[in-house]
Formats: sequence, structure tokens, C-alpha cells
Amino acid sequence: MHKEETLQELPIHPYDCSRRVPVKINKMYRVRFDSNTYSVPTEYVYEDAMIEASVNKVRIWAKNRIIAEHQRSF
Repeated sequence: MHKEETLQELPIHPYDCSRRVPVKINKMYRVRFDSNTYSVPTEYVYEDAMIEASVNKVRIWAKNRIIAEHQRSF
């Protein structure tokens, strides 16, 4: 008879496959991404920002912090 093996789980780290796109916030405090428009707080008008888009969420970063988060539209 063979001795029973004990298996250990391998640690699984999720891979970040989000897309990052630099944008400029317009005068109506909106950014455009993939034919959709997403809003941000009014104090960020004309700021440079970064969109981080995953499969189901869009995060908008400015000044090294998340300023808005939306469900992604397709």
C-alpha cells in the first residue's frame, strides 16, 4: 500500500489586469473613457487624472488618491 499524500494549497495572488489611462477632467467635471462619461467632484475641474478600469469598476485618481468610483459601462 502507498502512503497517503498530504497536499498543501498554493498561495494564489490575484493578477491586476486593470487598464490605466491618463485623462483631463473637463469643465463639466466629467471624464470620458471608452465612449462613456464619468463624473468627479467639482473641485477637480481641469485637473489631470488617471482612470483605472477593471472588468466591472472604473476608479478615477487625482492627486494620488481615488476621487471617484463607478460601475463600468460597456
